[in-house]
Amino acid sequence: LLRRQGCHTMAESNPFSPPHYAHLERYAAADTVNTLGRDQVQNEAVAGVSSLQGLTLAQMLDLDVENLALKVDRQHQATKKVILDHVMEIKAKMMAAQTQAIEEEKRRAAAVIAAKQAEIDL
Repeated sequence: LLRRQGCHTMAESNPFSPPHYAHLERYAAADTVNTLGRDQVQNEAVAGVSSLQGLTLAQMLDLDVENLALKVDRQHQATKKVILDHVMEIKAKMMAAQTQAIEEEKRRAAAVIAAKQAEIDL
């Protein structure tokens, strides 16, 4: 629709513009072009990008980088939690095994002492 009316978006004229911003610029440009036949989907799309209107591409990229950093941080925290849970589980198993080994050693020592006591009593 925009090409038929002779409008060009910044993404079409800039080869370095990321393709995922092209649709945002198209909707922002479509808001200024007189298009009487918009359907409900286009209206929702324009409303969704209204917060991005007036932003430069660098500002949109900054927002994208911030969102990506938040996602990476959330993923990092989730990974850290999984690793910590795994380490704590291993530590608990090691402590249980150590306690069991100590109990077995006590039983063996008690058996040896009982055997020696039986020898002494004879």
